Amino acid sequence: MTDKPFYPQGEWAPSEQQREVAEYLAAGYSQKRTAALTKVGLRSINRWWCEEPEFQEYVLGLRDVFMAGQRSLFQNSVMLAQSIYFKALTGDAESDDPAVELATRFLERTVWRNVGPGDIPLGLLKPPADGAA
Repeated sequence: MTDKPFYPQGEWAPSEQQREVAEYLAAGYSQKRTAALTKVGLRSINRWWCEEPEFQEYVLGLRDVFMAGQRSLFQNSVMLAQSIYFKALTGDAESDDPAVELATRFLERTVWRNVGPGDIPLGLLKPPADGAA
C-alpha cells in the first residue's frame, strides 16, 4: 500500500505478515476484520499490538502516512465545493444546478457539521427543507 516502508527507530523490522496486517490496521480496519482478510490469527495480531511496541509504532507511523495523503485530498475537495458554492452565491451558477446541490451537501456533511438543527450556515442559498430557520 505504501511506496517505501516506514520503520520505527532501531533495528526492528516487520515480518511479511506483520507488514500486511499493519497496512490494514493503519487503514482503519479492526483487528478482527484484519485477521479475516489476511488469514493471520486474531491472537497473533492482538499479541503484536499489545506486546510489541515496535509493531504498534509501525502501525501508527503508517496511519500518519495514510492520513497525510487523505488530508490534502479532503482540502482540495473542500476548496472545489466552496468554489462551486460561491459561484451560485455570486450568480455565476444557478442554485438548483446539480453541481451546486452536491457541493452544498458535501459542505453540510463536512465543513458545516457543527451547525445545529434549524441554524442556517452563513451564505446558505435556501433554508432547510423543513422550513426551520
